[in-house]
Amino acid sequence: MSPPKLVTARIVKFWFDIVFFVGLTFGGLLALWLLLSPLTVSSSETPSDAAIPVAIGAGSIRPVLPLDAEASTAISNLRILEGKGELRFQTTSWTIHFATNLVWLLVIAVVTYVVYLLRSILRTVIADQPFAAANISRLRIIGLILIGTGILFPIVQYLAARMVLNRIDVQGVALSPPLEFGGQAILGGLLILVLATIFRYGTQLEKDQSLTV
Repeated sequence: MSPPKLVTARIVKFWFDIVFFVGLTFGGLLALWLLLSPLTVSSSETPSDAAIPVAIGAGSIRPVLPLDAEASTAISNLRILEGKGELRFQTTSWTIHFATNLVWLLVIAVVTYVVYLLRSILRTVIADQPFAAANISRLRIIGLILIGTGILFPIVQYLAARMVLNRIDVQGVALSPPLEFGGQAILGGLLILVLATIFRYGTQLEKDQSLTV
């Protein structure tokens, strides 16, 4: 590998190292907080902030909020489509805090593990072995994780939001737990699986070339 490319790979790996260890630290602290939340939150009489994503209107996949407006000959049937936002509130319920923060723990865990795999790939690049057989498995795992995250994360988020909304009665506007699958994550996962196939082909070519020499 040429020196400029080697320097670039080392710089990228350095930043991945930082992200990895920050993810481990925050993930560990959040996991510890979740384990202690039945004691710390339940024993506290002071409510603390929590938040959930919400869909504004009726319907989780494509929410619709009809609007009351004066009749007009040119404009009628006003409604807001696919409105989304964040509902912030205060609560002393440890189950609500557990559910809402569990979503973030899953995000941190996924990101940290993907960064760990990318660091491992960069190590082989720095060692001038980019087509190492282990990289094929690493890329496949990253692709499957992205696809799984795009499908499962919205479901977990939906269940957490639904649990909270079932406990409250908001007047004046309909709120629904949103369910929006991560199309970008799924597409990214599929592209990485294609890249893993290309890597496998490159690995085979490199192996054949070494045998020829």
